[in-house]
Amino acid sequence: MSKSIFEVSLRTKKTFPFGISFLLLFILVSFAHAQSYRANRWAFPNLNGLNFSGATVQPITTALTGSEGTAAISDENGDFIFYSNGNKVWQANGTIMSGVNNLEGDPEATQACLIVPARTSPTRYYLFVNDAGAGPFGFQYYDVEMTLNGGNGGVVGPTTLLDTATEKMAATRHANDLDYWVVAHKWNSDEFHAFLVDENGVNINPVISAVGIPHLNSSGAGEETGQMKISPDGSWIVTCNFNTGVQLFRFNNETGEVSDPITLASGASIFPYGAAFSADSKKLYYSRRASNATNPYGIHQFDLDHASVDCLLASEIDFSNNDPFKLYSHLQLGIDKRIYVAYFKPSPFNADTLGVIEHPDEMCPDCGYVNNEMLVNNGMIEGLPNFVSSFVSDGMRYEFGTNCEDDSTVFWPEDTLGLDSVRWNFGDPSTGAANTSNSIPAYHVFSNAPDTFLVMLHTFRGNNIDTFTRNVIVWDTAVDLLGRDTTLCTGQSITLDATWYDACVIWDDSSTNLTYTTNQEGYHGVTVFHQSCVWRDSVYVKLVTTPPQFTLGNDTSVCADVNFVIDPDLQDAFYTWQDGSHDTTFAVSSTGTYWLQASNACGSNTDTLNVILNEAAQPVLHFPDDTTGCDTIGVAMDVTFDDAVYLWNDGQTAGIRTITEPGTYWVQVGNSCDTVRDTIAIFLDSPLFSALEPREVVCSNTPWRTLELLATPDSQVVNWNTGEISTFIELNDEDGTYWFTQSNACGTTSDNIEVLAYDTNYELMIGGDTTLCDGGLFLTIGDTADDFPWEYSWSSNQSTPTIQAGVGIYQVTASHRCDTLEVRTEISAAPRIFIKDSLTRNICQGDTLLIQLSTDAVVESTWSSGETGTSVVIVEPGDYFVTVIDSFGCVQTDSIGLGDLCPGIVDVPNVFTPGGDGLNDEFCLDLINIVEFEFTIYNRWGQEVFYSMNETTCWNGEVQGIDAPSGTYFYVLRTLDGMEETASFRGSLTLIRE
Repeated sequence: MSKSIFEVSLRTKKTFPFGISFLLLFILVSFAHAQSYRANRWAFPNLNGLNFSGATVQPITTALTGSEGTAAISDENGDFIFYSNGNKVWQANGTIMSGVNNLEGDPEATQACLIVPARTSPTRYYLFVNDAGAGPFGFQYYDVEMTLNGGNGGVVGPTTLLDTATEKMAATRHANDLDYWVVAHKWNSDEFHAFLVDENGVNINPVISAVGIPHLNSSGAGEETGQMKISPDGSWIVTCNFNTGVQLFRFNNETGEVSDPITLASGASIFPYGAAFSADSKKLYYSRRASNATNPYGIHQFDLDHASVDCLLASEIDFSNNDPFKLYSHLQLGIDKRIYVAYFKPSPFNADTLGVIEHPDEMCPDCGYVNNEMLVNNGMIEGLPNFVSSFVSDGMRYEFGTNCEDDSTVFWPEDTLGLDSVRWNFGDPSTGAANTSNSIPAYHVFSNAPDTFLVMLHTFRGNNIDTFTRNVIVWDTAVDLLGRDTTLCTGQSITLDATWYDACVIWDDSSTNLTYTTNQEGYHGVTVFHQSCVWRDSVYVKLVTTPPQFTLGNDTSVCADVNFVIDPDLQDAFYTWQDGSHDTTFAVSSTGTYWLQASNACGSNTDTLNVILNEAAQPVLHFPDDTTGCDTIGVAMDVTFDDAVYLWNDGQTAGIRTITEPGTYWVQVGNSCDTVRDTIAIFLDSPLFSALEPREVVCSNTPWRTLELLATPDSQVVNWNTGEISTFIELNDEDGTYWFTQSNACGTTSDNIEVLAYDTNYELMIGGDTTLCDGGLFLTIGDTADDFPWEYSWSSNQSTPTIQAGVGIYQVTASHRCDTLEVRTEISAAPRIFIKDSLTRNICQGDTLLIQLSTDAVVESTWSSGETGTSVVIVEPGDYFVTVIDSFGCVQTDSIGLGDLCPGIVDVPNVFTPGGDGLNDEFCLDLINIVEFEFTIYNRWGQEVFYSMNETTCWNGEVQGIDAPSGTYFYVLRTLDGMEETASFRGSLTLIRE
């Protein structure tokens, strides 16, 4: 059998629509501050009233006249303010308000009037009135201001809201706990009109919901009559239509919409009239004011605490103490959580009592209806006051997410406005500290379910403390409702019974009978609805076509120790073994004959197994003696035996293995006949190694003359060449070579050591101070002899006998067990000899330059010019090299480059005689250190006769191959010298021809 609880659908009270889907409502508990005190005083026809302010409800006398519809209102402290029959308005003292005598409401209307407080003023109220019989005055409201007329109150209006309306009206708080909804029904229509009363007053533009049975006059007079009520929590609305029936709707107190009609009763002879909800909004009551043979007088109850519409309809209970002389009329919930029943008694008006439903939140007959319980002061006609439904709320609301056991229940206050704190007591003391909570919301999982738990809510606002209670029923769903999964033979059928309390059920094929018959294979499930508890159960029906087909196997031979299990692994079969047991397996512990009869819905089969003794040899196991091996190889173990299984103490299951950890090992070797066991201790050696150094010293004539030679750091003994057998030997001042040999399971090792006798006069030589010709070179310094096994520590943080050293000071400390020596050496670099820089690196024509070496400490020097000495005189530009041998014998070289970047020199003659005699035949420029030039010659008329740019510097006196005439010529010379200086020269010259 499988079972599941439907997943919860979380919706708030403001948006949850009623439906037939399997949605589980979320538990909500709410409270509105001081709402119940508004309905503290009642006034109803024939001068009657009730006072709820004392320990018990007391009848009072009022001034109210009329025959049916009334309304009353108290302030937030429960003090009477005023009351009305729709036509008149009385002050609390029974005096009619000044100027108020003929309002347009009709006292004959079922619900002639209703009073709603204003949001913005504690002295202002809105009086809504109805005309009777869908009359011409329709649905209207008046403003009532209690400060008018010297505090006696005054009425202003009316304002028409509906031209024609039924005699029904109801009101409840808005979901915001501040505003109100007032709902009326239009005549000759299916329209509900919901008017919002907020801080701006009455909004004359209603929310219209066209839903449900039209309220028409087609079925006869009286269809406009009957009460309309909204549940105290604002989630339901019900209409009693005297000639057509009763309909229940969902009311959205956030939007004002009416939806999801459910017809509770229908027909022209139902005669519904009065309606009321229980304080917890979970039960609905309606009364029948007339009767016939099939529909007698009575009061009917419905349990609204259902997630299924079918279950809700099926919950109807007809109850009452029928009195044919008192017809049931108006129903009204009081602040004491009781529902009061008015009787219709035509003249003479001698119906002097009210009926009372003592416990409306319980299913009848436990609801405790008492006929003629409350005596009133004056004979009644009918009619009870109409109130805003929230005013008679019990202060709590909860809508179960599920009231099935093991589910978490969530509780909310209804009104948190001005709320200081809350205190919950869940009536579940076995949960310890979890039984109380100060949280909003509060969560609780009820223990010891199923049970009924009295939940108590204390609310705190300033000095006001209000207490509310509610019984929470948690149902037990841990039942095998449909029984276990079952098997049928093809053609057979089974009837499943889902009877559980008075729950409604829906089978997977949508049928709703409590029983379900099937001959089909598969899962067959049922959804169970009981109040708000919804859960599922199912069974799997499997069809078989033949009796079980099986075999226990061939007869078998066993050893003396018999122990195995017969497991036929049959599906959907009932087992009967030879000993009468019915388990699905049978443990065999001895030889003999075993049989099984397996049955299913189609019949049974039987098979037999003979178990015979087998005298085969027992498994044999012989471990060797305790063994030592090498830990790098391990110890190989082989305990294999035919058809055997193996279990070692370390969990291994192989017959052959290699053990690589020392310890004590045991193994069990077993076959079908026996199991044997043996134990072995495994020791493991590690590979040998030596602790001898290559060389060691003994110290002559010192306290350290004794030397201990340690062969190995473990406890193994070795054989020394001295004949001793020990881990170590001791020497005094005997030098020489010593060795040893050693063996274990891992092999043999040997080592030797050279022992030196230390000379206390020994000097450590690492080389003297040294000068390097090149400061970047390195040389090897240190103890190159390495006569003793010193440990070296250099100032350069090195520890080798010799090191590579550059320029610097080096110190080494050499130590061994006999002595510690320190030696120091310095390595320096030969001073660099170079050509000193001169004031200039250029030699101009006719100049000389002396260049010198940086020092006279020169043994030999040779210049590239062939000269020797520490200085030479240079007369022309070029690169000059010198090779020097210094006082350390180091060869050094240097060089210097001398350029010719000198100022330019220009020499221009002023006359030449081109006569061909070889003397002064050309006009030539003499340019020294000139890099570039531009040379132009003009005649006296400014004509160019010669031009040269970086080419020839001479003019031969011809112009285009023709001799130029004698005369004066002019020249322009522009130059760039080797120092990148420019110059311009202008002048004249004379050409003379003889």
